[in-house]
Amino acid sequence: MVERRDGIIVNVVSAATFQPVPHMAVYGASKAFVPSFSEALWAEYRSQGIRVLALCPGATQTEFLEIAGESAAMGKRRTVESIVQSAIRALERGKSFVVDGRLNYFMTQSVRLAPRGAVAWSAARIMTPATPPQIPRYAFLTFSSRATSAAFPDSTILPVCRT
Repeated sequence: MVERRDGIIVNVVSAATFQPVPHMAVYGASKAFVPSFSEALWAEYRSQGIRVLALCPGATQTEFLEIAGESAAMGKRRTVESIVQSAIRALERGKSFVVDGRLNYFMTQSVRLAPRGAVAWSAARIMTPATPPQIPRYAFLTFSSRATSAAFPDSTILPVCRT
């Protein structure tokens, strides 16, 4: 892209970017990283002809909510086509970030006005699963999951890869 001085990168962000997401903490934290990363790339490469956009679609008509659960959706689901149109318009205008849909935009901005504790509390009430997850007695990060699992049979083993 740099050699051609042309290219487009679209990183999909989530409404989870704007507030903590209890019971989906890793998902929320990973999504919070994406706009900062995307906007940094936008600033670095725009003079070289590369357009970078962080696209925040909100609830979308895809299979994601079947996996994540309906409680992960806030507001009306948008179509993939409407989200793509929002992305194209934002890219044409040279924007680094866009939230698709007026209601999604309002919801993402409204959390800035509320106290952070209130936002986290509210998100926890919405995201709490109907049945609590099974929590292991112990969890280990290990390079040798076989030895750890033999020593601690009631534990959850989270293998770590060496680089």
